[in-house]
Amino acid sequence: MLRFMKWFACAIALLAALLVVSGVAFAGGNSGGAKLCQKGGWSSPNLQNGTGTSLTFADQGTCVAFGAQGGELFNPSLAGDPQHVVEGQESFFVASGFHPLSTGTLTLHFLGGQGGTSTLIATTTATGGLQDGVGTFWQPGVCATGTTGADVTLVDGEGVHASTTIILDCP
Repeated sequence: MLRFMKWFACAIALLAALLVVSGVAFAGGNSGGAKLCQKGGWSSPNLQNGTGTSLTFADQGTCVAFGAQGGELFNPSLAGDPQHVVEGQESFFVASGFHPLSTGTLTLHFLGGQGGTSTLIATTTATGGLQDGVGTFWQPGVCATGTTGADVTLVDGEGVHASTTIILDCP
């Protein structure tokens, strides 16, 4: 009986240690979501869950609690560099906050002129961005068609999305 009690006490101690370790691991696993919620991130209009549904939170604590309960948080962004271009210039797309290594789409909807849409396959990097050099080149003479720019949208394979507008400055 004494041997059983010692074994039982050891088992309880081991279980308690595992609970402490798993609690630390759980908190560490939420650190990315907690970081997104900090410094006003909880109020970002771009916050989305893992499927691209927009999220809003009343305060930072509510946002952190969402992540602590296993909710995925993404704050994707997409920008043109530069955002204003002229004919014969390229604008590169700078993205962050998407699912890593996810294959989705990059859509350009051309504004003015003849309009039109071009959709390409795009794969995010291991950090959830786009590879360097992804962009669009504005052909000489495009201003004569009445084109004024493009709305650009990146959607990863899970539905997380962000958009930007590139403005074509014509003479």
